[in-house]
Amino acid sequence: MLKTIRYSTDDLDCVFTQDDNGEPCYAIIEKENPTKNMAVYYDKTQLFLAADFPKPENTYKYFDQMCKIIQFLYEGE
Repeated sequence: MLKTIRYSTDDLDCVFTQDDNGEPCYAIIEKENPTKNMAVYYDKTQLFLAADFPKPENTYKYFDQMCKIIQFLYEGE
């Protein structure tokens, strides 16, 4: 499936795509590692972080950029 960039920051891209089951979603990926989803956003009630996402979450190196993308998606619904 074609991945369309929906939102971009300095270090992250958010692409509209489909999950493994064909469900539409937004994948948030690092530009330096575009094959790995750091998070998958479905709607206001479903956001899944990668299994190896840092704990606590606010220690993620692009945490502020991730928040901007999630806010953009959340407000766009």
